[in-house]
Amino acid sequence: MAAARSMGARRFAAFWRVFFPLSLPGVRSGALIVFVLCLGFYITPAALGGLRDAMLSTFIAAQVSASFDMARVAASAFILLGIAAAVLSVLGLDLSGSGRNKASWARRLPSVGGPARYLNELATRFRAKRWTTELYKGAGENGWPRIAGSAFILLVMFFLLFPSLVVIIMSFSAGPFLEFPPSDLSLRWYRSFLSDPSWRDAAWTSVEIGTVVTLVATFVGTLAAYGLNRTSPRIRSVLTMVILTPITFPSIAVGIAAYSWIA
Repeated sequence: MAAARSMGARRFAAFWRVFFPLSLPGVRSGALIVFVLCLGFYITPAALGGLRDAMLSTFIAAQVSASFDMARVAASAFILLGIAAAVLSVLGLDLSGSGRNKASWARRLPSVGGPARYLNELATRFRAKRWTTELYKGAGENGWPRIAGSAFILLVMFFLLFPSLVVIIMSFSAGPFLEFPPSDLSLRWYRSFLSDPSWRDAAWTSVEIGTVVTLVATFVGTLAAYGLNRTSPRIRSVLTMVILTPITFPSIAVGIAAYSWIA
């Protein structure tokens, strides 16, 4: 970015020509992962939406807990898996950032090379004149663009963290029901949690499982990275996608498969 600005490019031109193309692989992969996670997630929709705004994953979880009709559950889970596979096949998934697997939709877009070259020729004189005045100048980031960017980041962080803050505040409520803002503050729910052996045992089990899974995943992931680093680039790309494939499975489908196998 600083090199482009020092060669006379405006801030928007430097972003569009340098930063934006480099960010596309991460944006595409991040968007696909978020889509798959939302497609198969069922805890948050059940807590926030209820039956009025139920998702397919919510109905699958309800069928498992109520009737355990495996035929209907399997068909619904396979539909979710098929939707995820279709989206992945159309947009492509490149978590390695190598840029080899280009999105197929990008190649099908109509070309705008001709008009772009014509407009580029019209702006050549203006850019040449501006280039001589802006050459070798530092790329300062002061002023309104930096303030607007900081404000936008704060708004995004507030949007992401506000639900968690609401839950934390409601946990100090003194009333018998959840309310926001709480009419009175109390530690009654924390005392109830610490005095109930079933809750304490469940919390300790969660900590144990989280610790074991973290250690095992770190060990296995380190060995996988060590091995991938010593293979050929083509094999490394394929193996990386195989290792990361479980991320693309809807969580409800994985949960149903594991539950039915254990049962």
